[in-house]
Amino acid sequence: MNTFGKIIMNPSEEYSEKKRKWQGVPSIEKTGKRLWATWFSGGKMEPSMKNYAIVAYSDDDGKTWTEPAFVIDGKKEYKYRIMDPELCLDNRGRLWLYWCKDIYSEEAKETDYTSEGRDITEFYFVHLEQWGMYCENPEADEPVWSEPQFMCKGFAKNKMEILDNGRWLFSLYDSKGDDTFCINFAVSDDEGKTFSETEKIVKAEKGFCEPMTVKLNDGTLWCLIRTYTGYLYESFSKDNGKSWTTPEKSDIPNPSTRFYIGRLKSGELMLINTPSDKFFDRNKLVVSLSEDEGKTWKYDFLIDDRQLVSYPDAALDDDGNVYIIYDCQRDNRYMIDENDPMKSNSAKEILYAKITVEDIKAGKLVSPDSRLKQIISKVNYSSRELDK
Repeated sequence: MNTFGKIIMNPSEEYSEKKRKWQGVPSIEKTGKRLWATWFSGGKMEPSMKNYAIVAYSDDDGKTWTEPAFVIDGKKEYKYRIMDPELCLDNRGRLWLYWCKDIYSEEAKETDYTSEGRDITEFYFVHLEQWGMYCENPEADEPVWSEPQFMCKGFAKNKMEILDNGRWLFSLYDSKGDDTFCINFAVSDDEGKTFSETEKIVKAEKGFCEPMTVKLNDGTLWCLIRTYTGYLYESFSKDNGKSWTTPEKSDIPNPSTRFYIGRLKSGELMLINTPSDKFFDRNKLVVSLSEDEGKTWKYDFLIDDRQLVSYPDAALDDDGNVYIIYDCQRDNRYMIDENDPMKSNSAKEILYAKITVEDIKAGKLVSPDSRLKQIISKVNYSSRELDK
């Protein structure tokens, strides 16, 4: 039995934009002159038994996209769906694609636009597995991917951190089964041939954690954690991830949404975040730079000022450009048409921005090739009728 999903190269119209009803949770990576992007869709919204991952690429710096290049579909008959795909480069220059396989309960049913979170999680997020594969020729006309492999339990919505000793570190989270989520780390000491898991850090309150880790200049690992408190929590490791401090509240506001933390090639730390302490206030996406290892964030740059912009990810190139991908108004639960409550004006867009450090520090676009709100994919489906 296929245990990782169904990889479909050159997918049929069934997976095209005009057949999708929602899309979101993207990731991006740059390999030479090629831009890669991934996100997921399928069904009426997420979670859904019909969720699948989409992979696309562009050979003209994001102006046009091969979309989709391929998809990874779940196997409804086996009771699992595919969600939260992620792209990253390893220390050998290989492009990794990994995704979460959510084995949902026997009682799971198709969701609708009115389902509450507690109803959804009763059937989904029950048993989570991380699967991945890599490509050694990502710029080829026909890239060749390795056979998918099981990585670990839980899931990692982030890029790996490669430590000085060569170890790969993935921040994970998973459910304990009692309405709390816990954080742990998957590590590989043999460049992805095998993975093992570290001890768990139990998070104080329930909810999605989506932790992400960055290495500070003194060697400390800094892990930031999504919470429901209005602020990110933080944990530190001084021993390459073997042990971690108890997560505590940081001074970084966050309305319980995905963020991105990473280091630019120029040395600054970059945070992509929605700087609000109001729950689910996913309005305005801001890039911030720190020149003092995250103690202060001196520069802010507004990427998108619309409502419901979320789930940023970033890629860097050798010329100093920063590519930031995110979603906007991913499904029809929101932005209801004031003239017709059974229709939505949600954008349902996957977008990217291309900016530089100079743009961020200036607070505006000053680099000639920089640009904002570039659409990779847009869904035009507007009906909120549940049987459509």
